[in-house]
Amino acid sequence: MKKIGIIAAALLLIVANNVSAQISVGAKAGFNATNINTTGNGGKQFPGIDDKVAKPGFNVGLFADYVLNNNVSIEAGANVEMKGFSINYDEYPTPKFVIKTRKKINLLYVTVPVDIRLNFGRLYFLAGPYFGIAAAGKYKVKTDINGEVTKTKDDLRFGDEERDLLRNQEGDHFHRADAGVGLAIGYEIIKNFGLRFGYDAGLLNIQPSGNSDNTIKNQSFSLSATCRF
Repeated sequence: MKKIGIIAAALLLIVANNVSAQISVGAKAGFNATNINTTGNGGKQFPGIDDKVAKPGFNVGLFADYVLNNNVSIEAGANVEMKGFSINYDEYPTPKFVIKTRKKINLLYVTVPVDIRLNFGRLYFLAGPYFGIAAAGKYKVKTDINGEVTKTKDDLRFGDEERDLLRNQEGDHFHRADAGVGLAIGYEIIKNFGLRFGYDAGLLNIQPSGNSDNTIKNQSFSLSATCRF
């Protein structure tokens, strides 16, 4: 019986060593350029949405690779990312009267990507789905009326109740859940250190009470430094 226990323990150690040899972990951090795609009345809860532009953000996270063979692995991660968009527009009620409005919508997400990784020496490609949950959000507005500047900010609300500005009903700004697909290309400059350029396209409509004709979908480009442990 004692011999059986010793053999079983030895087999478990062998399996554990093989699995650990197939898994590597690392971290990444970098910058995002984020925006949204809209259709129909998507985003009309934000006046001036037609003048939306990209805004800077950040990404930081951990990832793990499970090696299938020399060229293919599965990479999963957990990230904290700042997404969102900006709205910049000017109004001219009269030729000498200018109202400049700058709005920033910041969305803090926790995302979990699961990718297939194809390795070609130091160069590699990633593709796969991601799933995200909005942890928090801020809505900042800066208004310049002929040189007189005012600033306001408020927390974003997440849920399914649509905002109705005409009826002065507050409602929610966005759905909390997000999901989409990601693509990335990376290069290991030196052993265990590299750079990665990626693009995420949201597929889930985050417009409260939205439908196929009225949508808001996240999109983001990222440039990150990577490090393997």
